This record gives sequence, structure tokens and C-alpha cells, in this order.
Amino acid sequence: MDEDVRLERPVRLQGEAGVLEGSLLISPRQRTLDQLNLSERSFVTLHHVRVVRGDWTLGGGPLTFNKAMILFLQETNPPPPQRDRSFGQFTQAPVCFRIAEFEVRGFVHVPPGGEPMKRLEQNKHPFISLTSVLVTGPGTDFSVPFLAVNRERVVAAQQLVLPASATVDAAASIPAE
Repeated sequence: MDEDVRLERPVRLQGEAGVLEGSLLISPRQRTLDQLNLSERSFVTLHHVRVVRGDWTLGGGPLTFNKAMILFLQETNPPPPQRDRSFGQFTQAPVCFRIAEFEVRGFVHVPPGGEPMKRLEQNKHPFISLTSVLVTGPGTDFSVPFLAVNRERVVAAQQLVLPASATVDAAASIPAE
């Protein structure tokens, strides 16, 4: 496949100044999380941008956004899941993050016996992945299979304990306090 080929990955970006939808241009072999974690780039560019919420004046072209201002990002039309062979070696740990005025509940993937909160200390990657996510906040209540969270924007975090009867397949199974 040609290395110059780029796919448009539709995303919704929750930033400090509101919500934007657009497309990330990424390599066919790249994940959204990989694009966000490119350490040599401090900015991410959205194409075909539209304002969902917030006071933005858009000029019609792509918008380059400072990654540090992103609270979290979701894929609005996620590609089919591609399970990596090593994925089965990880366990799902339920967590709750406070990000600005949002509560984000989901699962972080850690090696067996791993500490979920240590994922927040991994300075190499600014974004971490949560799966089976429930997001609540002002005017916001949605669940998604994947959410890229800017770990620098996490104000507080807590590992949750699931009841014995709960499954890890849905964010609804993560107990609310």
C-alpha cells in the first residue's frame, strides 16, 4: 500500500472551548490513538470541521488544534476492531476519571497484575485509551466503545471495584457512586 495514502477518520473532539467534529487524516495502518500520541507533533489537524458546541468562527479550511487543550476525543464512525495478538494478555480494569466538569468511566487495559493508575504516569504518551466508556457532564451523557483521554487533563482518578455479577462488556456495568 502506498505510504502517502491517508484515510479520513471521523472524530469528535471535546476541548476547553467546546466540541468540534471533523476528520483526522491518518495512515491506513495507524490507530487514532497513535496519531494523538505522536510525540514530535504538539498539534493535531482536523479537516471538514463543524462546531457542535462552543463559540468558534471557522473559515472553512482545516483547523489545527493544540493537543494540550484536548480533554478527550472519540471516533464517531469507528473502524472494525482489529485485535492484536498481545491484546489478550491484558486485563480490563474499571476506572473513573474526573476531566474538567466531566466524569468518565471506562476500562483501562493493563498487564495481568498491573496497576491501572500507573497508566497515568506514562509520560511517553499524552493520551491513554479507555474502552466501554460512559461520559457524563453538563449537557453530556453518552457511551462509546473507545475514548482517547488526555492524561494531563485528568484532575482525579479512581480504580473501581466491579460487583461479582458485572460484566466488562458495557460501561453501564461500571458502578456509579
